[in-house]
Parts: sequence; C-alpha cells; structure tokens
Amino acid sequence: MGPIRLGIIGCGLAARDLHWPALATLPRKFRVAVACNHTVEKARSFASLAGGVPWTKDWRAVVANDGVDAVDIVLPVEMNLVVTREALKAGKHVIVEKPLATSPKECGEMAKLEKSTKLVTMVAENFRYRPALKRLRKMIAEGVFGTVRAARWTAATDMAPETSAYARTKWRIAHKYPGGFTMDGGVHWANGIRMLFGEVTRVSSWSMAMNPEIGEVDTHHMQFTTKEGVQGVYCHAYSAKGHREDRLTIFGTKATGVVEGGELVLKRRGRKDRTIDLKDDGGYRGQFEAFHAAITRGVPVATPFAEGLRDFAVIEASLRSAKTGKPVTLKV
Repeated sequence: MGPIRLGIIGCGLAARDLHWPALATLPRKFRVAVACNHTVEKARSFASLAGGVPWTKDWRAVVANDGVDAVDIVLPVEMNLVVTREALKAGKHVIVEKPLATSPKECGEMAKLEKSTKLVTMVAENFRYRPALKRLRKMIAEGVFGTVRAARWTAATDMAPETSAYARTKWRIAHKYPGGFTMDGGVHWANGIRMLFGEVTRVSSWSMAMNPEIGEVDTHHMQFTTKEGVQGVYCHAYSAKGHREDRLTIFGTKATGVVEGGELVLKRRGRKDRTIDLKDDGGYRGQFEAFHAAITRGVPVATPFAEGLRDFAVIEASLRSAKTGKPVTLKV
C-alpha cells in the first residue's frame, strides 16, 4: 500500500512544531491529506507547510472524508473524546495528543472506545519512544545499576507568556483538566517513571502556583512508590525564572546513574566515572513509525489509550494528594 492518508485535526503549536517535523521525515509512510483548524490562518498555514494540501475549518468533514485513512488529533484536551468517538465511527485510525482527556471518567470512556474497536488507537506519548529512555530501560533490565532502589527526577522550565507560546494558549491557561501544565506536561514524566521503574502504587505530594497567570498549579513535588519497590521523587517547576533542567538520578545497588543533557554518567564505587552518550530525538518520529506499523502490519503500539489513562491517573492522584495533604494509593 502507499502512504497512509492522514488528516491533521488541530494545527497549533504541537502539530506544527512537534508532529509535522517527524511526519516530514516519513513521506513513504504518511501523506497529509487534509489540514483542519477552527481558525483559517492556522489551517492555511499548516496546509502550506505540508505541501499545499486541502484545508478546512470543520473537523467533521475530515472524519467523513473517504480520502483519509487515519487522523492525528491535536486539539484542546476537552475535545479529544468527542472527536475520537466520531473518527472511530467513521472508520479512521486515531492517534491523539496527550493528556488523553480531561478527567478520570473521560479517560475511562476513551479506554472503552479502544476496547470496542479493531481500528488502531494510540496516544501520542513520545516519551515511550525516546531512544534514550528505551536504552535506560534496557540497562535497568540488564542489571547495569544492580537492583534499582530509588530515583530522583527534577525538571524545570520558564513557562511564561513572554518566554513561551504555550503559555499564551488560551485553552492551556483556562484549562478544563486538573493541574494545568502540571498535568499537561506531567503525563510525560509519569510515563517515563512507569516505563523505567514500574507501575506507581502510592503518591504523596505538595504543590503551589508561583504564577497563577499560567494556570492552577505550576510547581509540583511528588513522592512515589512503585510495584517493584522503587521509591522516588519527581519535581517539576514551570515557573523557574531563566532556568531549564531535566535531570534524572537512578540509585542502584551496584551503581548510580545521572542522566542529563543527553548523557548518562555511570558512577561506581572505586571506579572511574563512565560517560555514555544517550542519543535522543524526542521520540516523535518513533511514535509515528509505531502508528504506521500498527496500521499496516498489526504490530501492537506501546502507547494505547490504556497507557494514557494510567499516566493521567498518576498525575491526577498526585494533584489530589497535594490538595488533601494525604497520600493516595493507586490501583494497579
């Protein structure tokens, strides 16, 4: 078969800056058939970027289009459920941006849709396809660190209207899902934690809004325990003035690993530190390659809707813990 004919529903920042650069490297696997956005300017701009393809303001026209095999839903989170439901009814395969939905109930509805169809359904959780994290998972499984007992993951960015276009997006600021950027971005780290250290069974958290202009919560600290017995701390500051950070420390019985800036520094007692290059491309190309393999060859995706539901559940439970001041136990 030829390239999958893809309808892009939502032509904002994520579609333009994250999805399109990956799709542009896969011309034999995907061809953008139509671009859709509720504003003409963005629809036209993306259509031009994709080679002058047709565009529309009506997402219903995309899912009804016989010239579309699959849709890439990159919309405000509150629209994910209704658009996904209609796309599946119309026989389209679906990849949808994270977070999966706006609430545990809606995430559950998305998971039910997935169980009721033979079409490919997938959440665009690029962390699961990042080469660096895949390699780390393999090293953990091979015992490079010994038995992993604890982990600390700290992240920070200066998310403000004057520094980031994401902080000027109305639906992200007036968010209809819990936690604002703490949820929007946090599901990535929840996925990474689950991928590396196992299912999260308990969280105890605290949070604050340093800059209420960018949403409900922008600074969050989560203590977690996994089913495999790993204890860890995940901290994310979205209002870190002039600062950016993404640092993961893995504490094992044989070695400590410090991951930052595309490198792993392996530290062992009595031995010289070893620096390992963790080549990484963000995982965006990988997620679309997985989507293609699922559609054309039936290869199961690593990020079905059920995975997106679990990522959402971790952050939602953590936000709930921060509000109540009490630990929350998660069902696994």
